[in-house]
Amino acid sequence: MAFVVGRRKKLFFLVLIGFVLGALAWNFGRQQKEEDSFPDLPVEMELEDFELTHGSEGRKAWQLKAEKSSYEKEKEKIRLVRPDFVFFRPEDDSKVKVSSLYGRLNRKKGTIHLWPRVRAEYEQTRIQADRMEYDDSYRELVFYGDVHIQHPDMQAKSQSGLFDLEAKTLTLWNEVEVLLGEESEEKRVRE
Repeated sequence: MAFVVGRRKKLFFLVLIGFVLGALAWNFGRQQKEEDSFPDLPVEMELEDFELTHGSEGRKAWQLKAEKSSYEKEKEKIRLVRPDFVFFRPEDDSKVKVSSLYGRLNRKKGTIHLWPRVRAEYEQTRIQADRMEYDDSYRELVFYGDVHIQHPDMQAKSQSGLFDLEAKTLTLWNEVEVLLGEESEEKRVRE
Protein backbone atom coordinates (compact mmCIF):
# COMPACT_ATOMS: atom_id res chain seq x y z
CA MET A 1 0.00 0.00 0.00
CA ALA A 2 2.84 2.37 0.86
CA PHE A 3 4.29 1.59 -2.54
CA VAL A 4 1.10 2.72 -4.34
CA VAL A 5 0.83 5.95 -2.30
CA GLY A 6 4.50 6.77 -3.06
CA ARG A 7 3.88 6.28 -6.81
CA ARG A 8 0.81 8.50 -6.66
CA LYS A 9 2.80 11.26 -4.94
CA LYS A 10 5.51 11.04 -7.58
CA LEU A 11 2.93 11.08 -10.37
CA PHE A 12 1.18 14.05 -8.76
CA PHE A 13 4.46 16.00 -8.49
CA LEU A 14 5.35 15.21 -12.10
CA VAL A 15 1.94 16.42 -13.28
CA LEU A 16 2.28 19.55 -11.11
CA ILE A 17 5.76 20.30 -12.50
CA GLY A 18 4.49 19.76 -16.06
CA PHE A 19 1.56 22.10 -15.42
CA VAL A 20 3.87 24.83 -14.00
CA LEU A 21 6.31 24.53 -16.93
CA GLY A 22 3.42 24.64 -19.41
CA ALA A 23 2.00 27.79 -17.77
CA LEU A 24 5.42 29.48 -17.85
CA ALA A 25 5.91 28.61 -21.53
CA TRP A 26 2.42 29.90 -22.43
CA ASN A 27 2.97 33.16 -20.48
CA PHE A 28 6.39 33.73 -22.08
CA GLY A 29 4.96 33.24 -25.58
CA ARG A 30 2.11 35.65 -24.84
CA GLN A 31 4.50 38.35 -23.54
CA GLN A 32 6.64 38.00 -26.66
CA LYS A 33 3.58 38.56 -28.90
CA GLU A 34 2.54 41.65 -26.88
CA GLU A 35 6.03 43.17 -27.19
CA ASP A 36 6.09 42.54 -30.95
CA SER A 37 2.68 44.14 -31.49
CA PHE A 38 3.75 47.60 -30.12
CA PRO A 39 7.09 48.36 -31.78
CA ASP A 40 6.54 52.15 -32.13
CA LEU A 41 5.98 53.07 -28.48
CA PRO A 42 8.05 56.12 -27.45
CA VAL A 43 11.07 55.15 -25.40
CA GLU A 44 12.25 57.39 -22.62
CA MET A 45 15.94 57.42 -21.99
CA GLU A 46 17.75 58.77 -18.93
CA LEU A 47 21.37 59.86 -18.97
CA GLU A 48 23.82 61.19 -16.43
CA ASP A 49 26.54 63.71 -17.33
CA PHE A 50 24.65 64.72 -20.46
CA GLU A 51 26.40 67.00 -23.01
CA LEU A 52 25.04 68.43 -26.27
CA THR A 53 26.43 71.04 -28.69
CA HIS A 54 24.14 72.84 -31.13
CA GLY A 55 25.16 75.03 -34.06
CA SER A 56 24.66 75.94 -37.67
CA GLU A 57 26.82 76.94 -40.61
CA GLY A 58 29.88 75.46 -38.92
CA ARG A 59 29.60 77.62 -35.79
CA LYS A 60 28.47 76.70 -32.28
CA ALA A 61 25.25 78.42 -31.16
CA TRP A 62 25.14 76.88 -27.69
CA GLN A 63 26.45 74.02 -25.62
CA LEU A 64 24.55 72.19 -22.87
CA LYS A 65 25.79 70.11 -19.97
CA ALA A 66 23.53 68.62 -17.29
CA GLU A 67 23.98 66.29 -14.34
CA LYS A 68 20.95 64.24 -15.41
CA SER A 69 18.57 64.25 -18.33
CA SER A 70 15.62 62.29 -19.64
CA TYR A 71 14.43 62.21 -23.23
CA GLU A 72 10.77 62.12 -24.26
CA LYS A 73 10.92 60.71 -27.80
CA GLU A 74 7.32 61.49 -28.77
CA LYS A 75 7.55 65.18 -27.78
CA GLU A 76 11.23 65.55 -28.68
CA LYS A 77 11.85 67.20 -25.31
CA ILE A 78 14.78 66.73 -22.99
CA ARG A 79 14.20 67.34 -19.28
CA LEU A 80 17.32 68.49 -17.45
CA VAL A 81 18.61 68.48 -13.87
CA ARG A 82 21.21 71.15 -13.04
CA PRO A 83 21.73 72.33 -16.60
CA ASP A 84 24.63 74.59 -17.62
CA PHE A 85 24.26 76.35 -20.97
CA VAL A 86 26.94 78.32 -22.78
CA PHE A 87 25.62 80.59 -25.55
CA PHE A 88 28.21 81.67 -28.11
CA ARG A 89 28.16 85.04 -29.85
CA PRO A 90 29.39 84.40 -33.41
CA GLU A 91 30.41 88.04 -33.90
CA ASP A 92 33.19 88.07 -31.30
CA ASP A 93 33.30 84.52 -29.84
CA SER A 94 32.25 85.81 -26.40
CA LYS A 95 30.17 83.55 -24.16
CA VAL A 96 27.08 83.88 -21.99
CA LYS A 97 26.96 81.19 -19.30
CA VAL A 98 23.56 80.29 -17.81
CA SER A 99 22.69 77.72 -15.14
CA SER A 100 19.65 76.70 -13.06
CA LEU A 101 18.23 73.81 -11.08
CA TYR A 102 15.96 72.44 -13.84
CA GLY A 103 15.40 72.91 -17.52
CA ARG A 104 13.68 71.65 -20.65
CA LEU A 105 15.03 71.62 -24.18
CA ASN A 106 12.57 71.24 -27.06
CA ARG A 107 14.66 70.04 -30.00
CA LYS A 108 11.78 70.31 -32.47
CA LYS A 109 11.00 73.97 -31.69
CA GLY A 110 14.57 75.01 -30.79
CA THR A 111 13.55 76.39 -27.37
CA ILE A 112 15.11 76.21 -23.94
CA HIS A 113 13.33 76.85 -20.62
CA LEU A 114 15.23 77.10 -17.32
CA TRP A 115 13.89 77.48 -13.76
CA PRO A 116 14.28 78.25 -10.77
CA ARG A 117 17.32 80.17 -9.55
CA VAL A 118 18.61 81.06 -12.98
CA ARG A 119 22.14 82.52 -12.98
CA ALA A 120 23.72 84.12 -16.06
CA GLU A 121 27.18 85.62 -16.59
CA TYR A 122 28.39 87.75 -19.48
CA GLU A 123 31.75 89.49 -19.16
CA GLN A 124 31.31 91.66 -16.00
CA THR A 125 27.51 91.39 -15.90
CA ARG A 126 25.67 88.96 -13.62
CA ILE A 127 21.95 88.23 -14.00
CA GLN A 128 19.68 86.32 -11.60
CA ALA A 129 16.05 85.41 -12.25
CA ASP A 130 13.33 82.89 -11.48
CA ARG A 131 12.99 81.68 -15.09
CA MET A 132 14.63 82.04 -18.49
CA GLU A 133 13.44 81.24 -22.01
CA TYR A 134 15.48 81.03 -25.20
CA ASP A 135 14.34 80.58 -28.80
CA ASP A 136 16.93 79.73 -31.48
CA SER A 137 15.09 81.75 -34.11
CA TYR A 138 15.39 85.03 -32.12
CA ARG A 139 18.74 84.48 -30.32
CA GLU A 140 17.44 86.22 -27.20
CA LEU A 141 17.54 85.23 -23.54
CA VAL A 142 14.31 86.35 -21.84
CA PHE A 143 14.35 86.46 -18.02
CA TYR A 144 11.24 86.49 -15.81
CA GLY A 145 10.47 86.91 -12.12
CA ASP A 146 12.63 88.86 -9.70
CA VAL A 147 15.33 89.72 -12.25
CA HIS A 148 18.53 91.18 -10.72
CA ILE A 149 21.37 92.59 -12.82
CA GLN A 150 24.75 93.41 -11.36
CA HIS A 151 27.48 95.32 -13.21
CA PRO A 152 30.52 97.07 -11.65
CA ASP A 153 28.90 100.56 -11.78
CA MET A 154 25.23 99.59 -11.81
CA GLN A 155 22.63 97.39 -10.20
CA ALA A 156 19.11 96.92 -11.52
CA LYS A 157 16.07 94.85 -10.77
CA SER A 158 12.79 94.25 -12.54
CA GLN A 159 10.25 91.54 -13.21
CA SER A 160 11.31 90.96 -16.84
CA GLY A 161 14.44 91.36 -18.92
CA LEU A 162 15.74 90.49 -22.38
CA PHE A 163 19.36 89.97 -23.41
CA ASP A 164 19.83 90.11 -27.20
CA LEU A 165 22.84 87.90 -27.99
CA GLU A 166 23.56 89.52 -31.36
CA ALA A 167 23.15 93.19 -30.40
CA LYS A 168 24.61 92.75 -26.87
CA THR A 169 21.75 94.78 -25.40
CA LEU A 170 19.90 94.24 -22.15
CA THR A 171 16.34 95.57 -21.95
CA LEU A 172 14.32 95.62 -18.70
CA TRP A 173 10.59 96.21 -18.19
CA ASN A 174 7.94 95.77 -15.51
CA GLU A 175 8.80 97.45 -12.17
CA VAL A 176 12.34 98.54 -13.09
CA GLU A 177 14.65 99.96 -10.42
CA VAL A 178 18.24 101.05 -11.20
CA LEU A 179 21.10 102.12 -8.90
CA LEU A 180 24.08 103.83 -10.55
CA GLY A 181 27.64 104.70 -9.56
CA GLU A 182 29.12 104.53 -6.07
CA GLU A 183 25.76 103.93 -4.43
CA SER A 184 25.51 100.71 -6.42
CA GLU A 185 29.00 99.61 -5.34
CA GLU A 186 28.24 100.27 -1.65
CA LYS A 187 25.01 98.25 -1.82
CA ARG A 188 26.77 95.36 -3.55
CA VAL A 189 29.47 95.24 -0.84
CA ARG A 190 26.79 95.18 1.90
CA GLU A 191 24.95 92.26 0.28
